[in-house]
Amino acid sequence: MIAILYISYDGLTDPLGQSQILPYLKGLSAKGNKIYLLTFEKKLRLNDKALFDKTNSALKDSQIDWKMLIYHKNPVFLATAYDVIKGIACAHQLAKHKTIALVHARSYVASLIAIAIKKIHGCKFIFDMRGFWPEERAEVGIWRRNSFIFRLAKMFERRFIQRADWIVVLTQRAKAIMRERYLCGLNRRVEVIPTCVDLNLFNPQLNNYDAEKNKIQDKFIFSYIGSVGTWYCLPEVIEFFEIAKRTVPGAYFLFIVSQMKGLVNNSMAASGFTANEYTVKSLRHDEVPGWLALSRASVFFIKPVSSKLASCPTKFAESLACGVPVVINSGIGDTEEIVKEERVGVVIGGFSQVEYKKAFDELERLFADGEGLKRRCRLTAEKYFSLSSAVEKYGNIYRNLSK
Repeated sequence: MIAILYISYDGLTDPLGQSQILPYLKGLSAKGNKIYLLTFEKKLRLNDKALFDKTNSALKDSQIDWKMLIYHKNPVFLATAYDVIKGIACAHQLAKHKTIALVHARSYVASLIAIAIKKIHGCKFIFDMRGFWPEERAEVGIWRRNSFIFRLAKMFERRFIQRADWIVVLTQRAKAIMRERYLCGLNRRVEVIPTCVDLNLFNPQLNNYDAEKNKIQDKFIFSYIGSVGTWYCLPEVIEFFEIAKRTVPGAYFLFIVSQMKGLVNNSMAASGFTANEYTVKSLRHDEVPGWLALSRASVFFIKPVSSKLASCPTKFAESLACGVPVVINSGIGDTEEIVKEERVGVVIGGFSQVEYKKAFDELERLFADGEGLKRRCRLTAEKYFSLSSAVEKYGNIYRNLSK
């Protein structure tokens, strides 16, 4: 049995934690790994007692030891520094008493803790970088490229890469960029593990309709799932929906968002949509598949900035797993190549009405395949984004490093 300390600055009670941390760790624990989990939880999320109890129960059932600290947000730099110091102290105690062999750090802040524990205890370090985080923040205006915080983050990025015993990225494009930027002449192991999905949960065959769903299930539903703001192009999606409203008889629009419902409602109303033309839902992770599977197409646009070449959106895998084709823009990780090769959606070249109208022509041709299109979507999810495949890859990394 390999003892692993898994560190995430994202909380397990966050939507991302429910979809992209908990299922992986349950699978890795079932493979015979002993998981010690350290997360930073947001106070507001902890107020949801039902979610907390369900999460805690799932961890106990999987024999995962969970240590959580409170996440602090403001003032940003000092709050993060405080959390890192608390995290190092907590992780040190775990490594000291639990004979930790590996430290698996999810993204950058967690890696600050991990490299300290590697230095103190000699543990192997996995840098699960997820994406190019400093560039992501610079390209949406959160940081300036010439700022102290950006340069500090890039310095630590280089240090993580130099000290990591294994590096995990989300896309083949990110791996190529990594080798070009950092790894020439360095003996570093880089594994591509995309954002995967629990195919048993996201399964169109398990969709149970309730009364609220029955009201819209016969409509031609375009869906949007996930976050809004920052990199996610909500105005462009709504503009696409305006074209859909004029082009597709009976078009209806479903938003599944974890927060900012008010922004979505206000934006739709400002664009002339009435309350009987769309629905905005905020759902638990296990409720998402039943609603998502109602869709005829899942639409999401992301700013095509350079950092997004390393991105693999969760909503991409979840939509395909539910048998739902996608409408996306180019420049996002490996998604364009997959969509075109497997014929599971439409890729637009830019945000314009000309491109949107071309997309509807392509969608019409795809929809002519009927159930064949749904099967292709599902098979594509199984081919590229199976949770069991991701768990197997992480397990192989653990075994190799434990040797």
